[in-house]
Amino acid sequence: MNSIFYSEKSFRKQTHRLKVVSLGNVPRRRVRGDRRFPRKRQGGGVRCQPCVQCRARAAADGGEAGTGKGKRSRNRRRSLIRSPKRRVERRELSAGTSGGGGAVSEMCTARQGLWGRRQRALLCCVLVAAWEAAWGQLRYSVPEELPKGSFVGDVAKDLALQPAALRDRGARVVSADRTQYFTLHANSGHLVTAERLDREQLCDGVQRCVLRCEVIVEGEMKVYEIEVEIMDINDNAPTFSEIQIEETLSETTGLGTRLPLSKAHDPDVGVNSLQSYELSGDEHFSLSVQVGADGEKRPELVLAKALDREEAAFHELVLRASDGGEPARTGTARIRVSVLDANDNAPVFSQAVYAVRVPEDVPVGSTLLTLTATDADEGINGDVKYSLKKISEKASKIFHLDPETGSIRLMRTLDFEESDSYELGVQARDSGELFDTAMVSISVSDVNDNAPEISVRSALSEISEDAPPGTVVALLHVQDRDSVANGEVRCSLVGDVPFRLRSSVGSYYSVVTSRELDREEVSEYNVTVWASDGGSPSLRSSAVLALRVLDVNDNAPVFAEARYSARLPENNAEGALVLTVRAWDADWGQNARVRYRLAEGRVRGAPLSSYVSVQAETGALYALRSFDYEEVREVGLWVRAEDGGAPALSSNVSVRLLIVDENDNAPQVLYPPSSSSETTTRKQPHLQENNTLVISNRMRYFALHANSGHLVTAERLDREQLCRLVERCVLHCEVIVEGEMKVYEIEVEIMDINDNAPSFGEGENEVRMSEMTAPASRFSLSKAHDPDVGVNSLQSYELSGDEHFSLSVQVGADGEKRPELVLAKALDREEAAFHELVLRAIDGGEPARTGTARIRVSVLDANDNAPVFSQAVYAVRVPEDVPVGSTLLTLTATDADEGLNGDVKYSFKGISKKFSRIFHLDPETGSIRLLRSLDFEEGNSYEMEFEANDGGGLSDNAVVIISVTDVNDNAPEISVRSALSEISEDAPPGTVVALLHVQDRDSGANGEVRCSIVESLPFHLERALDNYYSVVTARELDREEVSEYNVTVWASDGGSPSLRSSAVLALRVLDVNDNAPVFAEARYSARLPENNAEGALVLTVRAWDADWGQNARVRYRLAEGRVRGAPLSSYVSVQAETGALYALRSFDYEEVREVGLWVRAEDGGAPALSSNVSVRLLITYMWDCHRCAGMEQCLLAGIMYGNRAVLCSSFQFHVA
Repeated sequence: MNSIFYSEKSFRKQTHRLKVVSLGNVPRRRVRGDRRFPRKRQGGGVRCQPCVQCRARAAADGGEAGTGKGKRSRNRRRSLIRSPKRRVERRELSAGTSGGGGAVSEMCTARQGLWGRRQRALLCCVLVAAWEAAWGQLRYSVPEELPKGSFVGDVAKDLALQPAALRDRGARVVSADRTQYFTLHANSGHLVTAERLDREQLCDGVQRCVLRCEVIVEGEMKVYEIEVEIMDINDNAPTFSEIQIEETLSETTGLGTRLPLSKAHDPDVGVNSLQSYELSGDEHFSLSVQVGADGEKRPELVLAKALDREEAAFHELVLRASDGGEPARTGTARIRVSVLDANDNAPVFSQAVYAVRVPEDVPVGSTLLTLTATDADEGINGDVKYSLKKISEKASKIFHLDPETGSIRLMRTLDFEESDSYELGVQARDSGELFDTAMVSISVSDVNDNAPEISVRSALSEISEDAPPGTVVALLHVQDRDSVANGEVRCSLVGDVPFRLRSSVGSYYSVVTSRELDREEVSEYNVTVWASDGGSPSLRSSAVLALRVLDVNDNAPVFAEARYSARLPENNAEGALVLTVRAWDADWGQNARVRYRLAEGRVRGAPLSSYVSVQAETGALYALRSFDYEEVREVGLWVRAEDGGAPALSSNVSVRLLIVDENDNAPQVLYPPSSSSETTTRKQPHLQENNTLVISNRMRYFALHANSGHLVTAERLDREQLCRLVERCVLHCEVIVEGEMKVYEIEVEIMDINDNAPSFGEGENEVRMSEMTAPASRFSLSKAHDPDVGVNSLQSYELSGDEHFSLSVQVGADGEKRPELVLAKALDREEAAFHELVLRAIDGGEPARTGTARIRVSVLDANDNAPVFSQAVYAVRVPEDVPVGSTLLTLTATDADEGLNGDVKYSFKGISKKFSRIFHLDPETGSIRLLRSLDFEEGNSYEMEFEANDGGGLSDNAVVIISVTDVNDNAPEISVRSALSEISEDAPPGTVVALLHVQDRDSGANGEVRCSIVESLPFHLERALDNYYSVVTARELDREEVSEYNVTVWASDGGSPSLRSSAVLALRVLDVNDNAPVFAEARYSARLPENNAEGALVLTVRAWDADWGQNARVRYRLAEGRVRGAPLSSYVSVQAETGALYALRSFDYEEVREVGLWVRAEDGGAPALSSNVSVRLLITYMWDCHRCAGMEQCLLAGIMYGNRAVLCSSFQFHVA
C-alpha cells in the first residue's frame, strides 16, 4: 500500500480523528491526531500522506487512552489547554474507548457530508496496516538479481512512521547472518538491498527462499521482524553438460531403439525451471521424455525410421531444453548420429570356452593361451580386436590380452594359494561393432613352494615328573598353504623322548607324555617337532618346545652300603665315634635332603638309644656308654635315612656292632664248682642243672626250661618290631651242652599274625585340581602301610564320596599298590568348590582290617565365567548442580569365578575426550564420579559404554545414560538494546523509553521469564516480539514531582526458588514549560512621600517558577497603563531581573495621591508563561515646618492637616 487517493473536495482542510476500538487481539487504543493533512494533487484527487498511517500505528501501539478520567490536574501552559471552542470544533469525546467484542467502530467527523466508499476503503487499508504493525512482523518479496540499493519495502510507511521520524529515531537493520543483505535508507525509510541477491546462490535447491532480519527503532524502542522472500526470476537458461553429443548407430539398428541423452540443468525453480525438451533436425528420430519418481525429466533419443548409411552417413539433430519463464529461456545441444555400415557377420571364437592349466611357478611374461576369432566379413568389418570385458581388478593386474593377436600373457607371478583359478570374459569385436564373447578358464596347479608352518598355540614350560602318560604339554597348529599331497603334513618328534604326538581337531596336534617321566634321569627336554609335507621333494619345518621337569619325591634315600658293621673295643670312652653311615637321595631340593635316626630297639632290656646315638645330619654313630664284652658282645641296630619330601620317603640299613674283647678279666674255673668264695670282677654264666646253657645274641627273647628242656620265649615277640620290613623273620640262638662241650645253633622263625591294620601316613589329604581339568586325568594319592606280611598285608583300596571321581590302583614292579584318583566327571567350581572323599585301605586278614584317609579335593578356579553387569543399560538422572566429586552411579558386575579370575575391573569403552574430562570411573569399585560441573545448557544427556574385565580377559559391556536435569542456575539476562537517557515530561503515556531483550539459558519453567517494574513508577512493560520488551510510560510525567528515575527492570524465571536479575535504566525527565511564575503575595501596596527623589525605590515584587532552567527564569515588566493621561512607564519602572519598582519622577500629593498598576512576571519558556500582580502606590502628603518653634508647633500643624505626615526639618511625625 504505497498511496491512497481521495476525490472528495470537501475533504480538504478537514480535521480527522480515528479511533480503533477493537481489532482482534490488538489492544483498543485511541488515536491522538490533530494534524491537518498535507495534500498533493493527482488525478483530481488528494493524495494522503503517511500521517493517517502514523495515527493508525499509534492506535495499534497504544496511543493516548481517553481524555478526562483518572488524570491528575496539572498547571499546564495555556496554549496547550484546548479551549472549549476547539474541543467543540474537533468534537472530541471525553470517554476513552468504546465498543468491543471484536467489532470495529470508527468516528471520523467532517464539516461536510458523511463518509463515502473511498473513505471506508481508506479505513480498511489503514486497519490492515495497523494489524501488521501491531504484530511486529513485516513481509516483503523481491525478485532476485536486483542491484545494490534496490527497493524492498517502505518500512516507514508500513510502520506508520514519517521517514524523518524513522531517521531521527535511529532505525537500523540487524541480521543473524554474517552477511547483511539489507539496509535501511536513512532519508526515505525504505528497506533496500545491501548487495546483489542471487536466489540460486543463497537458497540452492530450496523451493522457497526467505531471508529474515529485524528492524530496531531505537527512538520507539521497538523491534519488527521482517521476512523477505527472494522471488525467482528467469535468470538462468537450461544448460547441457555436453553441447555436442556424439551417438553411433548401425544401419541395422531396430526401430524403437532408445538412446539416453544427457540431461539439461536449470537452477531456477517453479515455472522458471526446466519444463520441456524438443528435438529437431531429422524424421528418422523422435524424442521421448521420461519422468522419474523425483520429477526429473530425462530425454531419450528414439529411432523412428530405419537408417540407411548409403543415404545418409550422419544425422545432425538439435535438442532444445526450454523453461517456463516469460519469455522462455532455452538451451541447446547438438547431436551427431553416425550411421555405421551394416556389419552382418560378427566375429566367432573358435571355442566358446578356453581352458588351460598352468603351474603356479610359470615364469612372468609367458604366453598362457592364444585366442582365435574369425569374421566372415572383409575389409574393416573383418578386422578383429580382442579385449577383456568381464574381469576382476585383481585379474587385470595379472593377465594381459594382446588386442591384435589374442595372446594372453602373464604379467605377475601366480600363487596357487591365493587363487587356484581365474575366469576371464573376452570379447572379439570387429570394426563394425559386432562382437562375440568367450570365457577363458585358467586353472593354476599347485607347486610345492610352501613349507609347513608350525604354530605353538599353547605350551607348558614346566611339567611334574609324576604327570601321568597322556598329559598334554603343548598344542600345535600345523598348516601348509599348498594343496593335495603338497599340503599333506606329517608331524613327528625327534629322538627318544617320553612324548608323542596326538592328532586333535583339524590341523591341531597335541604333544602328550607317552610314559612316566623321571627327573632323576632327565631334568629338561628340548622337544623338536618336525612337520613335513608330501611334496617331492618334501619341505619341512620345525619347532622346539623347552620343557623343564619338576621334581616329585619318588626316590627314597639309598645307603652307600647294604649293611654296616663295626668293631668297638670294650671299655670304650663314652661318646666314642663308632662309624658313619651315608645315604643319598636321587631327588632334588628339599626332597633330596636326608636325615638319620635310630630305629627302636633294646639292649639287655634297656632302650637302644641309651647305648648308641646317630647324628641326624651326618649319620655319625656314637657310643653313649662304655661297653663290656663280658656283658654285651654284639649290638644289632637299624639306622633309618629319611628325605625331606612330603610325604617323606625312608630307607633302613642294619648296623652290626661287635664288641672286641680285651684282657680285662682273670680266668675263672667254671667246672667243677669251687668252694672258694673268691670273686672276680666279671663272672661267666652259671651252669644249669642239665649241664646246658643257651647262648645267643638275642638271649633276651628265649630261655631253656630247666625241668622240661623246652625252649620258651623270654618276652613278648613282635614280629613287626623285630624284623620290620623283612618278609621272613628268623631269630638265631645257641645251645651249649656243657657236658658234651658241644654247641648247637637254633633258628626261630617268627610267624606273622594280622595284628596291624593298614594306616596312612596322613589321616587327611588335600588334592588341588583346576575346574578345567579334563576327565580321566589322574592324581597320585598317598599309599597306606600295613606292617603285616603275606595275606595279612595291604590288599586293596576303596573310594567313596562323590560321582565326580573314581579310583584306580596301579601295581608297581615290586608288587606295591599305588592308589590314583581319577576324574570321572568334569568339575565346576561354581557348583562345588570342594569335594570330600574317603579312601579305604583293606588287608587280607580274617577278619580284615581297614584304614581310612579323608581326601579333600579343592577345585581351583578357571576363568570360565565372564563378568555380568547387573543391568544392560544404566540410566540415571542428576541435577546439573550436583557437586563436583559426587558419585553419580555405581556399576555392578559380578563374576562367578574367584581370585584373579573373579576380580572385576571397570573401564570406559571408547569415550570422547570431552566426556573423559567430566566423568571419572573408579576401576575397582565401578563408581562414576563427577570431575567437572555439569551444565544442562551445554549438554543434557551423556551416553557412554563401559566394560567390565576380569583377570583372565573375559568381559561384558553396559551402556550408561546420564540425563542432566535442568536446575535453575542461570538468572535471566537482560540486554538493553536501546534506551533513552532523557524524556520530556509531556511525553504521552505509552511512550517507549527502552527496548529490552531478555533470555534465560535454562529450560522449561526455569527458562520462562517474567519481567516487572515497580508499580509505583510511571512505567510499565509491553511485550514486543519474542523475548523483547518495551519499557513505556504508564502515565503522564511531572518533572516538578520527580526529575530523575532509576527504573529497575526485574526479570524473574519460573524456577523454584526463582532467580532474578535486574537492569537499571537511568532516565532524566526534561522540563516542559508547564508552570507560570507565581508571585510571593497575591497583591502589593506601598507608600511613597510626595516630593520623592527621582529613581527612588518604591518596593520589590518576587515571583517563583516551578520549572527548571530557562523555563524557570523570571523577568518582570509593567503592564500598560496611564497616569493623568501620561504613560505609566513615565512615572514608574520595574527592574526586569530583580522585580524592584522605582519612581521615575517626583510625585506631588496635590496632583497624584494614588497610582494603581500591574506587574507581569514572565518565564523564559517558549512560549513563555506569565502571571500578573496588582500594585497600589499611595502618595503621602509632606508639610514643610520651616523650623518650627518646637515640638508643639509641629504637632499642631499635623492636627490641622488631619491624618497626614508632617515633615519638619528635624522631626517627622505621623499625625493620627
